[in-house]
Amino acid sequence: MSGKNDELEKVIGQYSSMLYKICFLILKNEQDTKDVLQETFLTFYIKKPTFYSDEHRKAWLIIDFSHRIPLLFILCPWIYGYSIYRG
Repeated sequence: MSGKNDELEKVIGQYSSMLYKICFLILKNEQDTKDVLQETFLTFYIKKPTFYSDEHRKAWLIIDFSHRIPLLFILCPWIYGYSIYRG
């Protein structure tokens, strides 16, 4: 179990700053950004995907969190001023 935790700590240390900046630019909300990143790293920890390179891992993390962002726009349109129902 320690090896899995060590890898998670390494990934968080290596990518959290970059992912935070990208996510915050989109959401403009610190708490939502932290929630999205927490869910992304939790998914990484649970699924334990296999990667061919560091670039593959980085791409997976970016894609995973980018799939979570539209859910916030759909579930919380009063916060973000966006609705999928606008004509």
